[in-house]
Amino acid sequence: MSESPRTLPTFPVWACRLLAALLILGSVGLRVGYLTHDCPLDLSPDEAHYWDWSRHLDWSYYSKGPLVAYLIRGGCALFGAWSEQHTAGLAFAVRLPAVACGALLLLSVYVLTVQVDRQRQRRGCDGQR
Repeated sequence: MSESPRTLPTFPVWACRLLAALLILGSVGLRVGYLTHDCPLDLSPDEAHYWDWSRHLDWSYYSKGPLVAYLIRGGCALFGAWSEQHTAGLAFAVRLPAVACGALLLLSVYVLTVQVDRQRQRRGCDGQR
């Protein structure tokens, strides 16, 4: 006997976009909340090393390019005073660029997933062999 192919439920595009946005923003909100209120950890040795690089900007460093240092310098320039006032240190400002990069990564994965799904639908692939 042949089985009829199963069809997956479909959701409106706006609902998927809203869910993705809520998940990404929720992730950012939880991370920022943890860094500002509950984070008992000091900077790790790597974070402290990169922070030191950000205080002495250069074109390149012996083990990495300069982007990490520039991002941390930007985070400290924009949020350093707030971080020191509300968290008694610069750890929040040093770690904030990593949170922003994590959110961009999640957004990129979402966009890539949508593009792959659209190509799959155009080719008529239904995921069955």
